[in-house]
Amino acid sequence: MVRLKITNVLILITIFPFSFGLFFYFDDINSLYIFSKIIYPLIAMIFTYMLILAFMLKRKMYKYTLWIFFVFLFLVSLSAIRSNLVFDQNLFYGFIGQVKLLPFFFYFMLLYILKSRNITLHEIERSFVIIINMSVIIYYAISILFSMNIINFSPEEYHFVSYDVNRGYRIILPMFFIIFGTFYYFQKFLDTHKLIHLFLFTLFYFYILYFIQVRFIIIGILLTLFIVLFFRMSIFYKLLILIISVLALLTLITFVPYVSSALDGSDSSVNLRLYTTLPIIVSTISNVDNFLFGVGFLNKLSGVTLQDIYGEHFWPVDVGFLGVIFELGLVGLLVISSVYYIIYREIKKVSNKDSTIVLTIKMYLIYILITCWWASPIPFNIGGIISLFTIIVYYNRYYLKCNSVNYQLKKKGKFEKI
Repeated sequence: MVRLKITNVLILITIFPFSFGLFFYFDDINSLYIFSKIIYPLIAMIFTYMLILAFMLKRKMYKYTLWIFFVFLFLVSLSAIRSNLVFDQNLFYGFIGQVKLLPFFFYFMLLYILKSRNITLHEIERSFVIIINMSVIIYYAISILFSMNIINFSPEEYHFVSYDVNRGYRIILPMFFIIFGTFYYFQKFLDTHKLIHLFLFTLFYFYILYFIQVRFIIIGILLTLFIVLFFRMSIFYKLLILIISVLALLTLITFVPYVSSALDGSDSSVNLRLYTTLPIIVSTISNVDNFLFGVGFLNKLSGVTLQDIYGEHFWPVDVGFLGVIFELGLVGLLVISSVYYIIYREIKKVSNKDSTIVLTIKMYLIYILITCWWASPIPFNIGGIISLFTIIVYYNRYYLKCNSVNYQLKKKGKFEKI
């Protein structure tokens, strides 16, 4: 029987909602929003500072420490300097405008907790299972109650309410744990072949299809499942999976209005993306410096935003890598690409014979690698990606070593990369 420390599970259940950005963009609950977006990342940053000082005294450091600091400082500095040169924005506003990058420091705090508590994969999995099951129950309840009382809500009053012609009124809630639950129960079904896990996978995915209706999430999940299955099967089953996937995509395009509308020019969100794309192309091709280094990000605290200059529907984050080139240039895009390369390198080390939770994390990171180029290479939930990456690093670099017969402590007096 696998030993389970209840204390470890409770710790993970407490910190996971904040580490994975559950309230990072959910400003309808103001106190949780402020804690998640400002206070918790600042705690992680201060904790990282103290941890690095301790590491310097002991002459050791975590794997990827210098790389994470370089990426964070480079992106923050580049954006602040370019916005100062292009728009004459105060450097201070430029720096604090990149608060969305503070979750990079979750890596150090989470890795320290996992390592110091010697947390097992079973404890990590149990924590995720509790959170994803609670999430789907609460989300279904909220969405059903919202549908029954839709007249009392409006997008102008509640930020979690959205409306367009093809999809009607929708309630937009943080989706990390629902997407993760979809992958988890799909992987669980592959491992156990139990119908209950297939049913739970369907329950999670149906919520995304019916209530959320976000196209890049729906198609990104399908592509991820296709890739996972494709590399696990024989030639015959690979062809079968390919045919089924094409038919599933055609079905979505033919019978689901909010998917087909993206192709016939009637969808408002697609038109808004086109509205954003043209100024970006003009800005980048007309100036070599803008193309290489971007124009930076305008903080609303400075009194001027990008929407004031380019129009209220101008949102570079909605146009994938083009938006990153606009804000940070080709150089910034290459630096961000290094993040995804390191993630790719770590998930390659995970075998198809590993535990369900490790394979689920691998699946989610594959999903991020697929969707980041048309959704946003700097995702809304960067804390979730960094946290998953941290667990994979913990598993590859520490957990496997400590649970192997041949594990030996490295020689003292040298930097120890864990």
